[in-house]
Amino acid sequence: MTGRDHTASGASFARLSPIPWRAFAYSWIGVSAVLALAYLGRIAAREFFDPDDALRLVQVRDLLAGQGWYDLAQHRIDPPGGTPMHWSRLVDLPLALVIAALTPLLGQYGAETAALVAIPLVTLGCVMALAMRIAARFFDQEVSVLAGLCAVLVPATLAQLTPLRIDHHGWQIACVMLAAASPMLVRSANHAAALAGLAMALGLTISIEGLPLAAAIGAVLAWGWLASPATDRRLGWYMAALAGGLAVLFAGTRGPAALQPWCDAIAPAHIAFLLTVAAVTGLTAAFAPARRGFALAALAISAAAGAALFYTLAPGCIGAPMGQMDPLVYQHWYRNIDEGMPVWHQAPGQAAAAGVPVLLALAALVLLWRQAHGTDRRLLGEYLVLFGAALLTGLLVWRSIAFAGALGALGLGWLLNRILTWARQDPTAHRRGALPLRYLSLFAAILLVGALLLWPSSPDQAARSPVAKLAGASSGCDLPRSVARLGKLPAQTVFAPLDLGPAILAGSHHAVVASSHHRANLAIRDVISAFIDNPDKARAIAARHGASLLVLCASAAEPNTYAHHAPGGLMADLLAGRVPDWLVPIDLGQPKGFRIYRVINQP
Repeated sequence: MTGRDHTASGASFARLSPIPWRAFAYSWIGVSAVLALAYLGRIAAREFFDPDDALRLVQVRDLLAGQGWYDLAQHRIDPPGGTPMHWSRLVDLPLALVIAALTPLLGQYGAETAALVAIPLVTLGCVMALAMRIAARFFDQEVSVLAGLCAVLVPATLAQLTPLRIDHHGWQIACVMLAAASPMLVRSANHAAALAGLAMALGLTISIEGLPLAAAIGAVLAWGWLASPATDRRLGWYMAALAGGLAVLFAGTRGPAALQPWCDAIAPAHIAFLLTVAAVTGLTAAFAPARRGFALAALAISAAAGAALFYTLAPGCIGAPMGQMDPLVYQHWYRNIDEGMPVWHQAPGQAAAAGVPVLLALAALVLLWRQAHGTDRRLLGEYLVLFGAALLTGLLVWRSIAFAGALGALGLGWLLNRILTWARQDPTAHRRGALPLRYLSLFAAILLVGALLLWPSSPDQAARSPVAKLAGASSGCDLPRSVARLGKLPAQTVFAPLDLGPAILAGSHHAVVASSHHRANLAIRDVISAFIDNPDKARAIAARHGASLLVLCASAAEPNTYAHHAPGGLMADLLAGRVPDWLVPIDLGQPKGFRIYRVINQP
């Protein structure tokens, strides 16, 4: 700690260490350059890290091609009706702007490539800058620079901020960091709470996954209101900004088509709940400002009234944010999405790669809070609660550990600075050669973390690891080029494994029966049923969807999972080379593992 005791928010802001922008620029450019060079081959080949990234590009293309702003359906998934998406236009917008601006100069392909690289790296810069701003509230510039670097030290966080990672997770992290940094960005505590509310409104509009963190911020501010009802009005400002921001963003990005009670995205039921809490708590703070009993009653009444209203508007969403999922879909698809499962479902190496840094960050933050005094102690306590909520959420839904990784930068930056300071001050370090060894150990630890992230612990984990899922194990299928060859055929509906669907949509003009997106629940069920059932039943399912092509990548995880669970099913037969008489192999010069069949003799 710096030893400063700030007694007022205004005074503490005045004493903030300024962000060393030159050091930030060097750090951000350096990290960005390393990432761009590391993934240069993937960037050139358009080998996306996740099917969602490919489908996000498809969504942006459709928008630029004239699809309506409020029309979020993917019309080439389960045609002719298409599939509504739970995604937000907020994430599409920066991608669309860059592509539209650069297409006259670089052509569509070049403009898309620029957006695929630039937008994630801009998000990376936002996260690093916000981590530095938070650290500058408590420490000197050296610690703030280290905190900016530590914001992307956790592999689970960095994985959402690399080139080609254009899906919404990076922007969610930036929104959470903006909310956490709000007390360090504005002088007024009330205005800081309003900024946090707007930041979380942006994050929740992008994805509902941030709801536990929005609730954690609300809980912290509610505690402050109960402790000092006459002076602490931050909860009212936060709730008004959160609820009002969500209402405005919903109207601006969703429109009338989203009025039905979807459970997987912010809907009118969520907004009604938040508006109720904001109204009751705001009125109580205005008319009974100094009565703790009234504050407690207002919280209880608003929560009960809001919950009742939510249940009235969306009864099916109580305890079911993903809606009602078909049992077959849940068993064979949802349970195999490792990033959506708890920590105990992860490979030990991957769990350690993210878990060790965030646990170190937790220990450092607790130590900092215990050492702090005055306003520093309050701010660090509130920050610690938010970090704890992110950590708990991440342990239950693994992809959310990225939030804890970014928020943990404050503790990791301070801890790293202490280690380096100790090494520099050791009078025998240089003589004994200990200092270089300590630096070498630090870099070795970082490399080890990266290796643990990518190293599978078993053959099953190898098939389901991020590396295997990148573009459908492209080393065996050369997915971008194979899909381009597939695009030479006339446009038609393709029956394909779920994870392959977005690549087909992004790389060709074909439609697909389903992809890994849960609102196509019934179509997903049909795809799974066809691949694990006997060939005759599979033929009937393909015919019902009007599919005239069947495509798969034999080395990808999903087909092998189907074959493992159903040795007598269609997929097991195809992987073993047993092709039913209603499928005719097509050779377009693709690799052997990328198999294309024409569907004939449909019943």
